[in-house]
Amino acid sequence: MKTNKQKLNWIIDAVLFAAFIICFLSDLTGLMAHQILGIVIAVLCALHFILHWTWVKSVTVRFFRRTSRQARNFYIADIGLTLGLATMLITGLFITTWFELAPLHYVTCKDIHVISAFITLLLLIVKVGMHWRWIVNIAHRRIFTRKSIGAKELRPQPAAVSYDNDRRSFLKLMGATGLLAALALGSSMDGLMNALISQTSSSTASSTGTSSNGHSNGHNPGSDASSSASTTDSCVVLCPEGCSYPGRCRRYIDTNHNNLCDLGECM
Repeated sequence: MKTNKQKLNWIIDAVLFAAFIICFLSDLTGLMAHQILGIVIAVLCALHFILHWTWVKSVTVRFFRRTSRQARNFYIADIGLTLGLATMLITGLFITTWFELAPLHYVTCKDIHVISAFITLLLLIVKVGMHWRWIVNIAHRRIFTRKSIGAKELRPQPAAVSYDNDRRSFLKLMGATGLLAALALGSSMDGLMNALISQTSSSTASSTGTSSNGHSNGHNPGSDASSSASTTDSCVVLCPEGCSYPGRCRRYIDTNHNNLCDLGECM
């Protein structure tokens, strides 16, 4: 029974990791697939939590008492992943095309969604590194095992693993994980940069507008009309791509229904 549970946990975690990586490739998969994968990830995370509920409850009760340092480290990493995934899920529900909520701070929600995804991916790499022995052992013994041929059964072998094999297994696992993470990061680097640029542009525009209003109110109270006109003329274009249809970019939004992305229009 315990063996089957370990195998189930391994499969769920592997599918969860693969779905999370694929979510970063939304420019290739499209917006609809990205949103569906987000729901799949949420369901798998809930299932993962249920399967590990006994461990979570035990460590929570004994966190500040008698428990191992390893358990505390696992627990802290899990809290970080939970917060990151929760942030991604909440902001994803706000910006999804399914509900058309169109919140006032749409761009901010989308930027938080992108940045939290990058932070969560980094935490996930750390999580894989912390559990690498369990991942490798279950993979070798339960997932990719070869069935015995004939009547000669394989007997359990002693757990004597050389240092070289140990290190080689670690390097293989972390190398594959790092390669997939680099692929995801490289594919979504434009999204992260746009998120950071839009946040900087918004703060700069707001500070400039505040200083302009203060200068106008302090020195020429009668110039409200000209000040308003100049504010209208000066606009901020958050994305120069000019997307004209959904699916081309994961940041696409068209609230005025003119078949053009709002981020590429004057705001």
